[in-house]
Amino acid sequence: MNKMKDIVMNFDTALRDRMRGLMDSPGDMYATLKGHGLYNTFQFVLRLSPEVHRKIAALPSGIVSSKAVDFEGLTAFSTFLHETLHWWQHVGSTYGLMLSLSHPTETQGNYNNLKDLIVQVGFKKPIRTLIEQLGGAKGPGTPSGLANTIVNNSFDISSFRKLTLSPLSARTVVDDPLFECVGHAYEIAYGNNVLLLGTSVEPDFKVIPHPRNWETGFASVRAAKEEGFYYGSNVELAPLGAYEIFEGQARFGQLQYLFFATGEKLTWGRCK
Repeated sequence: MNKMKDIVMNFDTALRDRMRGLMDSPGDMYATLKGHGLYNTFQFVLRLSPEVHRKIAALPSGIVSSKAVDFEGLTAFSTFLHETLHWWQHVGSTYGLMLSLSHPTETQGNYNNLKDLIVQVGFKKPIRTLIEQLGGAKGPGTPSGLANTIVNNSFDISSFRKLTLSPLSARTVVDDPLFECVGHAYEIAYGNNVLLLGTSVEPDFKVIPHPRNWETGFASVRAAKEEGFYYGSNVELAPLGAYEIFEGQARFGQLQYLFFATGEKLTWGRCK
């Protein structure tokens, strides 16, 4: 009993914390050598550091009492639980599905435009710089038109991620000259996501609604100058985003596990 008390007094936060800002840049790979874990929304993967892996590998197999596991083992497993909760958040919620799909959608939605642009001008990067160099007509099918469509589609889908993830990431979007409005970012992201889903699993769109049927509704609220659906309209940012909600749920579940696994000796005061 006293041994558990001594361990709790020296609670190592490195085995339970994860890196702040992960969901602000979901495509980045972070080193996890300090006892952290992470769930990467771009790669659909849960990762644990080598130290956490070693601790979990040393745990007794099968169903055992928490009394048979030292506190470091419990802490390491709590990190695994934390990241598993993030995995479930993304496979088990509509928003998680939309967020995860937005990455392949961003690529697939521009695939044909990129191929057409390559045929006309060759391999050129970055495309935003290419737009400045091309000039000329920007009609459909022209090099300038194709390049603008590619950049705008990518920006709008990326804006949806940043607007919904956190007010911290949302602020980096609304001041960008490419930003039109919140409604437009949602329209492009959801439209392309649903189109990708439908063409992949139900090309007849008998159950999944075809996004083209939404265009009239979006055009109507845009023409009516409904707040959030036209260029230059005000942007209201929620105090919390999906990142804060998901992270809060995962941390609460992790701390709840540690509370019961330690025989209710790890109190909230110890977890500050």
